[in-house]
Amino acid sequence: MVTKAMVDYASNTSRQCPPPTDVQAKSSPFMEEVEKFVIYQCLIGAFSIFAGYLFVSVLNYVAEKQVYKLRKEYFRKLMEQDMSWFDKNSKRDFSSRMVDDMLKLQKAMSEKLGMLVSAIINCIVLMALSFACGWKLTLALAAFIPVLAMITGFDANVQKSTMTSKEQRAYAEAGEVAEEVLSNIRTVQAFNGQYKEVERYNLKILRAKRVAYKRHVLSGLGVGLIWMMFFLMFAFAFWYGSVLVVDSRERGDGLYLIRPAK
Repeated sequence: MVTKAMVDYASNTSRQCPPPTDVQAKSSPFMEEVEKFVIYQCLIGAFSIFAGYLFVSVLNYVAEKQVYKLRKEYFRKLMEQDMSWFDKNSKRDFSSRMVDDMLKLQKAMSEKLGMLVSAIINCIVLMALSFACGWKLTLALAAFIPVLAMITGFDANVQKSTMTSKEQRAYAEAGEVAEEVLSNIRTVQAFNGQYKEVERYNLKILRAKRVAYKRHVLSGLGVGLIWMMFFLMFAFAFWYGSVLVVDSRERGDGLYLIRPAK
């Protein structure tokens, strides 16, 4: 909308007072409006940078504090358990699972929370403005939303959630082997089993590496499909927008014509 307003005003201003051809000319109404627009854009950009840095820093600080408290509480509750609880829960993957789960929690509470709120507000406001300024083009582009939503859901649910769980289980198994060996290091050393344990640990790590490789490949495929849909939407918008402009000029309804300057 800002770019459209600038183009409309520049077109009308250039018709009334075209830009000077003399390079040594100091100023003109057209260049004055361009300079004013550039200043406004610089101020908006500086405010956006400051606001973005502020909300990212604050949310990351809050997330780190919350995760730190949760880790302390988790460790305190773990130490309060009696021996029977450790006998029933014989897996030694507490540390690796705690680290992975806390990292996920920290990512969810950090700048992603602010990005989610910002995305929801932008979606509602921009959709309303789009329908108000050009409902035909907006309605045509809205047909791409279901396809984009399916691709995004596939990328989020199938690729990241499923593959991340498999990767976490694989690394947890490798961490379990490491903790088991370290807790019984004297027995392992007495029977000269360190090479066997290293081989067993490498097998677990190799499995986790393969799962991580598949997750990254699928994640990259999903991101590529999402950007492909974006560029297809851009191409369709440019084509259909030009069709609407030409039809509007032929009919003379003034819907997509340049408004006269006041």
